[in-house]
Amino acid sequence: MHPHTITHAHIPNTNTQPGGLLYIGWPPPWSSARGHGVTEPLVAAFEAALGCKPTGYMNDGTFIQDWSHILASNEFEFQKQLFNTTVTYCAGLVEHISDYVFRSSALNRMTYSEVCL
Repeated sequence: MHPHTITHAHIPNTNTQPGGLLYIGWPPPWSSARGHGVTEPLVAAFEAALGCKPTGYMNDGTFIQDWSHILASNEFEFQKQLFNTTVTYCAGLVEHISDYVFRSSALNRMTYSEVCL
């Protein structure tokens, strides 16, 4: 299962009245500090696919600075920010991460203003 796949969960009827509806909402993750969606399991999968030594990636703002996916003027600027860390990345890993952030169909890139029209 993809790390960002949302699955439907069974919610017991005790949470709603018979025939009632349950509405669940959350803000668009893209508009958050770590909306890039790059998680530890995702990086580990990229590293394994590329045959890389594990970097010990943590989604805590140290590897990918908070808001960098929004503040970078383009994909190249985002990649440059990744290379400016103290981490040594194996060949292709930064490109895989950047491609995921800017091209993956698994991310919701809508902003608050687009959702709240």
